[in-house]
Amino acid sequence: MRRSGLALLLFLMLVSGLSCGYRSQTSHAKVVGKYAATDKQRLWEAVLQTLDQKQIPIARKDYGSGIITSDSFPVTPAMVDCGKNLLGADYAGTRLGVLEIKLRKQGEMQIDFQLSALLTILANKKQVKCNSFGKLEKEILESVDLRLGLKRDQINGATP
Repeated sequence: MRRSGLALLLFLMLVSGLSCGYRSQTSHAKVVGKYAATDKQRLWEAVLQTLDQKQIPIARKDYGSGIITSDSFPVTPAMVDCGKNLLGADYAGTRLGVLEIKLRKQGEMQIDFQLSALLTILANKKQVKCNSFGKLEKEILESVDLRLGLKRDQINGATP
């Protein structure tokens, strides 16, 4: 009986050690939206309405500089890459993101995104920086397109 208890303990230690191992995340292409025939005010309003619809809280917005920064909000493993444990599974834990959006004019209006996310791993409370897959950013662009009455192929140079 004592032997099987020791074997079980060793097995649990091995499994928990494997699940706390770390495999780094990969980098992903940046998502940028370009709008040739849209003025800043229309684009600004469409972005703000989209963030409201997606329930992404806004911490700061400055129309003059064209910057919108969110408060932290929950993100999912489908949105961000925080690496995998040694078993190839996503870590269990809390993922929080902050989104910064910049609207700027470079011949045409452009939307740049920066999604920063942090995972706090449940098993050991370590914090890991995560990379965006671009999924949320693409969803935001699609919603902005709808609000502006545009189709994706009408937007010059936008990342699909």
